[in-house]
Parts: sequence; structure tokens; C-alpha cells
Amino acid sequence: MQQGNFISEKHYNERLKVCVLGAGVAATFFKGEDPIGKLVKIDDQWLEVVGVLASKSLFTETVGELAARDLNTDVYVPLSLFLNRFTRENILSSEIQQITVQINNSDRLIEASRIIDEILKRHHFNNNDYSIVIPYELLKQEEKERQIYNILLGAIAAISLLVGGIGIMNIMLATVMERTREIGIRRSVGARKIDIMSQFVTESVAISITGGVIGVLIGIILSLSVTLFTDITTFIRPYSVFIAFSFSVIVGVSFGYLPAKNAANLKPVDSIRYE
Repeated sequence: MQQGNFISEKHYNERLKVCVLGAGVAATFFKGEDPIGKLVKIDDQWLEVVGVLASKSLFTETVGELAARDLNTDVYVPLSLFLNRFTRENILSSEIQQITVQINNSDRLIEASRIIDEILKRHHFNNNDYSIVIPYELLKQEEKERQIYNILLGAIAAISLLVGGIGIMNIMLATVMERTREIGIRRSVGARKIDIMSQFVTESVAISITGGVIGVLIGIILSLSVTLFTDITTFIRPYSVFIAFSFSVIVGVSFGYLPAKNAANLKPVDSIRYE
């Protein structure tokens, strides 16, 4: 609860004209004012506001509160008042569209759903004209969708790394050809193969890290933009940045090794004569 209290047994027994508003309803009609004790009109019935629910997102992290709709637009009244005042002639249809049951202990959620199913079967004469939505099932479905999303992103990232690595390798191969005479001169004055390899691997890593820095900056900008212009809150974890730079180094070393090895294996005499 954000303010006040929820509907009590006294409200139910005495059919008191009270209601509890969702956070969105309270914000829309009272615009920052305290709604407790004030009256709202629902289908020609004036009801006193006794409470306001705390704001909730469409999918909350708490399993027991998982819902597939916007709870901020709900208005709650005592069931006795609802059945007595809001008849079929005004807003109550001939059928109950939805019943929401809250379980105090989420560990007994499956057991409670079975009991509810048995009760509904008795009242519906075993006609399967209803469905029971269990929060655990919604949570599993959401987790499955998240896993598919992560796999898709991972595949895209892997393809991007492969394409980027091939690009780095092509650049380094072209660089080796352009600097063949330089390599020959360095070898002739005493440079070892490991020195040549280290030089080109370092250059390859530098290129990949530069790309990694640009990618991280773009990711941070996009993440902040999503937070700024939408209701989605994004987080930038330090280990994600570390992993990005680690992969940049790995790509640089892996795809820079072949050009560096080719450069180190060039014969000094042939390299100096290369045109």
C-alpha cells in the first residue's frame, strides 16, 4: 500500500461505500493531492477512498505479484458492495470475466491453483470454459523468452566478432605487404622474428581495442537514451565493459597472429628487394 489501508472485513460485512485506487488512477484523478477520505463516483455511486496501492510494473520480480496486466489502473471495492450496488443493469455483466486470488505463501501456489480448479469445476459442472493463469507459468514463459533473446544476441555478437576479426586480419595482411621492405631492413639490422611478430600483433590488438572502445561508448549512449526516453531502466555493469575489452584483445591476438607470422617469416634479402 502506498497510502491508507486495503479493504477490511468491516467494509465487506457492512457493505460500506469505500474503494482502493491503483496508483495510476489516483495520479490521474487527484494529480498529487492526498486522495484518502475523498469521494470518487463510479456508475452513479459515490465511494470514499480509503487506500492507494503502491505503483507496480506490468511484470514484477516477486512471483506472488506477477501479473499480465497493468495493476495501476485497478479500483477495488468490497465484494458485498459490488454485488449489491453494481448490478447487471449498470456495469456488471452476466459473467465474471476474471478472479484474482492472492496467495500469502508462494510455495503453495501450485497447490492453491489445484484447489481453485476443483472449486471452479464443481460450479461449472465440469465444463472447461475457464482458464487458470499461474504466476510460475508466466515467470517460466518470460524466462524462456529471455533465454531466446540472449541466444539471439549472442549469435549476433559472435557473427559481429567474426566479421570484425576477418576485417582486422585483411587490414594487417595488407599492412604486411606494404611494409615488406621495412620488415626486411629491420631483420637485416638484427630484429628477431619474435620482435616482428610482437609488433604486428600489438598493432592488431590496438585496432581491435579501438573498435571495442567505440562499441562500448555507443552502447553506453544507447543505454542512457533508452532510460531517458522510455520507462525502461537500464544498467551498465562494470564486468560487461571488462568482458567487451577482453574479447577485443582476444580478437586482436587471434586474427592478428597469421599476418604477424607471415611478416616474421619473410626473408630479409627478398624483403629488401620487394617492390
